[in-house]
Amino acid sequence: FFFCTHARADAYGELASVASDAAATGDDVALAAAKRLEEDARAQREVQKKKDLEAKAKEEEHEILLQEAEARAIEKLKHRMSTRDGRRLLAEEKEVVIAYRESLKAACYGLDKKSLEYTVAAARQCFQLYDGDQSGSIENMELRQLLTALGATCKEEEVLLLLKRMDTDDSGSVEFDEFVSWYTTEGLERRK
Repeated sequence: FFFCTHARADAYGELASVASDAAATGDDVALAAAKRLEEDARAQREVQKKKDLEAKAKEEEHEILLQEAEARAIEKLKHRMSTRDGRRLLAEEKEVVIAYRESLKAACYGLDKKSLEYTVAAARQCFQLYDGDQSGSIENMELRQLLTALGATCKEEEVLLLLKRMDTDDSGSVEFDEFVSWYTTEGLERRK
């Protein structure tokens, strides 16, 4: 339809041009035909312009509806995460993702499923033990205590460098998923 409308407008324009040339000879019939064809071509262009504007408005309306739906979904998620059940579900989902990632790493390090489960359980105990303020993350001093307990003697600069390397999201502290990543790779190597 879109193509036909444009083609028709173009055809009217060409016919109007031919009729206009014929009208230049002074023929009243040709002059009237040229005028009529020009009006028809203008009308066709206006119809097409209106359709184009309507299509654009519809597209913009669709985009607005998508943005509103996204905003509602985000608000719903924020509300859900503000509840205890929501945070529990999020923590469970995070555990599943961590377990999957760690199983892939374990396969690279040659750990079987049982060894991996033991290692992740040990990492959880270690993390909870040294997360002294129960904030869900390990800061500089807590990391120093943990390394000392693992038998590593580190200078302050080394602790800061390790903290920076472990802190993959640049939050300034190490969350459990970051700790498990380190514990199942470098942490295992440090303890050997």
